Amino acid sequence: MRTLWMNVPVILLLLLSSGMLAAGTDDHRTSSGPVPSTWTRSGTNITGLYGGIITYEDTALIVNDNSEISREIGTYFAMRRGLPVENIINITAPTTEIIDFDQFDDMMAQIKENLSERGLTDRINYLVTTKGVPLKITSGHTNMNDQRYYSSASVDSELMLMDSEYEGAIHGRWWIPNPYFKEDTDSLDPFSREEYGIRLVTRLTGYTLEEAKRLVDLAEPSLGVRGVAYLDMDPSKGISSGGYGVGNLWMTNADSWLRENGWPSHLDSNSTFMTDLENVSAYFSWGSNDARWAVEHVTNGGFETGTGTIPSSWTVSVDNGSVERTSSQARSGSWSLMMNGSSSGFQSAYQDIDLTFEDHRYYIEGTALLQGVSGRARMYVKGYDRSGNRVLFHELFNMTGTRSWRTAQDPIENVSGLSRLRFAVDLTGEGIVYFDNMRVRVIRPHNKWLPGSIAETIVSTGGRSQNYGTWYGQSLIADLIRDGVTGVKGYAWEPFISAISHADILFPAYYSGYSLAESYWMGSELGSWMGYVVGDPKCTPYLDERPDMGFSDTPQPVRALVDENGIPHLSMSLHNKGRGDVVDGLVELFVDNTSVWKERVSISAGGDLVINISSVDEPLIGHHMFRVVLNGDRSIWEYDFKNDQWEGELTVNSIPTLDISLEDFNAVRTVPFDFWATVSDDDGDVEYENLDVMITGPLAKVYEPQLVNTTVDGVSKSFMLRFVPPWNASIGYYSVEGRYVDPMGSFSEQLLYSRFKVLNHEPSING
Repeated sequence: MRTLWMNVPVILLLLLSSGMLAAGTDDHRTSSGPVPSTWTRSGTNITGLYGGIITYEDTALIVNDNSEISREIGTYFAMRRGLPVENIINITAPTTEIIDFDQFDDMMAQIKENLSERGLTDRINYLVTTKGVPLKITSGHTNMNDQRYYSSASVDSELMLMDSEYEGAIHGRWWIPNPYFKEDTDSLDPFSREEYGIRLVTRLTGYTLEEAKRLVDLAEPSLGVRGVAYLDMDPSKGISSGGYGVGNLWMTNADSWLRENGWPSHLDSNSTFMTDLENVSAYFSWGSNDARWAVEHVTNGGFETGTGTIPSSWTVSVDNGSVERTSSQARSGSWSLMMNGSSSGFQSAYQDIDLTFEDHRYYIEGTALLQGVSGRARMYVKGYDRSGNRVLFHELFNMTGTRSWRTAQDPIENVSGLSRLRFAVDLTGEGIVYFDNMRVRVIRPHNKWLPGSIAETIVSTGGRSQNYGTWYGQSLIADLIRDGVTGVKGYAWEPFISAISHADILFPAYYSGYSLAESYWMGSELGSWMGYVVGDPKCTPYLDERPDMGFSDTPQPVRALVDENGIPHLSMSLHNKGRGDVVDGLVELFVDNTSVWKERVSISAGGDLVINISSVDEPLIGHHMFRVVLNGDRSIWEYDFKNDQWEGELTVNSIPTLDISLEDFNAVRTVPFDFWATVSDDDGDVEYENLDVMITGPLAKVYEPQLVNTTVDGVSKSFMLRFVPPWNASIGYYSVEGRYVDPMGSFSEQLLYSRFKVLNHEPSING
């Protein structure tokens, strides 16, 4: 097609009104009129996230068929995101969290084979694993002083290297530099496997099935949700570019960036550990490595203080036995609490604890040694509300016989109204029991998280397990998942501080409109190592911070008109619904799959642009497919790539022609004569019913000729018309006027003015 398209004002050309012309002249007029076209937006029935703005064709889901919870999480995620069936990779693997090198290799081989057989190897950018898929790989060496310990890794970090040039580093000692890591905010960049070679991996997990599914749910309403970023420094570690001080430096830098870019941020530099925070969209802290994280609620839990044998802060009850502090046995320190009972005795001790953090979860812990206990030795807590009603009972252990020192620990879930705990131990019957190291500690933070919220904690093994009842020492990211965060990063084994996702990259990336997976991994310096990310990889609450090059949200943002010469005019209404500016975005028009026009445009954030174009050197006739493509070269990193194309069909009706063949002559009353009216139309839709031919005589008397014959020649039809001047027809000149209107409303008119003259019969004499 050689038609030249140019930017022009769209003008609807009006038809000229008809008028009478001089005798003996022909007047031809034609028009196609404005012809509406039917346009349809491309890309229907889209599933994914945020109403289909984000889709998951490049995401593969890993499901362990040996794990019921993996199958259920996988089914839920695939259904909620409309994941293509071929993108669901079913494997058989151990259901344990820890596997060895051989077991990982077998699992990875299954994934690689499935991707290859389905033609997905180079199409998948993201992998999603689930609870029930092994979590971490052990080298078999748990001593951190043994270099072989550092061949251990998280499963997800090793899967990132699969099918890449880095695959040979799997099971290697130490780490490799993460090829997607960004050292500063100026180098932030969208991820693709084509560009970086690896894939990004995230995991859907938590203590329970419902918590893993909630990660999927929380991503869905997150678009546009805005809250506060909280960064909780530990001032005891200082601020520096090396050592532990770098963690505080990351937080300081992140806070500065957020404030400079207009985002609410709270940097806490005092010695308190922040909790009970509202409207949390991002959170970064030292977790249990903060010197003030572990608040001890039991006073004298090791029985190190007292008056003689009477422990301070404990209430003791004795019945046929004794209860006293003793230094003869101790799990740690120098003292423990000994109970010595007879067969009919009951000995007990308790301490009432007013809870400082009423809405939080806690964990309780204690140690006991038994010697010949014939009845039972118990350790338990009772919980009460402010009215004194018991709302909780939890037994930490109930033992008998002879046992060496045994430590028990359990989490205590938050019970509505719980304000006071009674930590109690007792001995029923005969025997001796020693109690030591009684603890009640709060699990923090407990915040009000917004959908799409993310968290990172500088904790060595905060991701060591996702199983309920995992032993505390260090804090657990599983507790943050239970608390309601949407995304978090954790570490399966000791990673060193450099492995933590740097706050001054993580937060700016997320707030600039990058996805959860992109943000965490751009902030993570080390690959093939200990870390893994939890959450929907494509959760992107700040997506609308990007620009958007889309069509206006109107019923017909692309309009087509055709003028009386058959020349089409297009008007395109564009809108930038993002909060960033579109600069030099490409707009391109295709007609019948041929590019006929292109131009680069700019649209300010929230702004509109109307583009008017037209072909100027030749008309378009017939049926055509039009396609308008925005940002076809992907030079704009935009909000909604699904709103970049508009397809439609346009039928440009050809203009019919009418030719009435009738030479000047003299007609006679009652004597018939014939003439031809020929209609040509390239659309081939000529019908006699659309032709009107009228004969007008003196005194404006109008007559209609009759059809007597029809002939066809290609796209033309010729109609033979017959007129019989009546016996009383007025003597004088007659004009012939014809008008043909095709089914699309285009018409042609012809006027033969004073074309023939009607005469009376010449008289005749018979006989």
